[in-house]
Amino acid sequence: MFYGTVPSGKAGSDRRRAIGTGYITGSILSVMISATVALGLLQIPNNRLLSWIGIISLAMGIYALARPKSEKEELEVAGTVAFHTKNFGPAMQFAVLALMLSLDDFGAYIPLLAGMELGEALIMIVVAIVCIIGIVLAGRHISNFSSVKDILDKAERWLVPVLFIAIGAYTVIEGQMGTLVRSFIL
Repeated sequence: MFYGTVPSGKAGSDRRRAIGTGYITGSILSVMISATVALGLLQIPNNRLLSWIGIISLAMGIYALARPKSEKEELEVAGTVAFHTKNFGPAMQFAVLALMLSLDDFGAYIPLLAGMELGEALIMIVVAIVCIIGIVLAGRHISNFSSVKDILDKAERWLVPVLFIAIGAYTVIEGQMGTLVRSFIL
């Protein structure tokens, strides 16, 4: 969305660099905050019920499917962030905006990372960071094709909520199965 409004030439090049740098920084910060919270949750002595945190992702996915989505809300968030960060540089503004737009990702990352072993979680974090960088680079190049943007806009409407529902269901089911197996073993 942000790359689609960038002019061509030197000014556009600087703007695209600020968008990419800021979005990568904000998104990686979101993943790191989620990993820190998930690590903190694992320190709870009786974490048998921890898998129920997957209900957050389930609820967010169902809510996103049931609620009509409008670009107006995303533009309002962008305008509010731009107003409050007007003294920051362009890359920092996009980092804050990316962090704000990825707040709903906490509901997916935290339960997913909390349900994994340390090695799995580290691999997941590295894969997420590589994917974030790939998405930014791909977005930079495909933003000029309106047909691709239309397809992505349509797919996002159902794909993101379905992924949230799948992650939430997986977290709850996997955690409860682990609890059930541990109770039979002990």
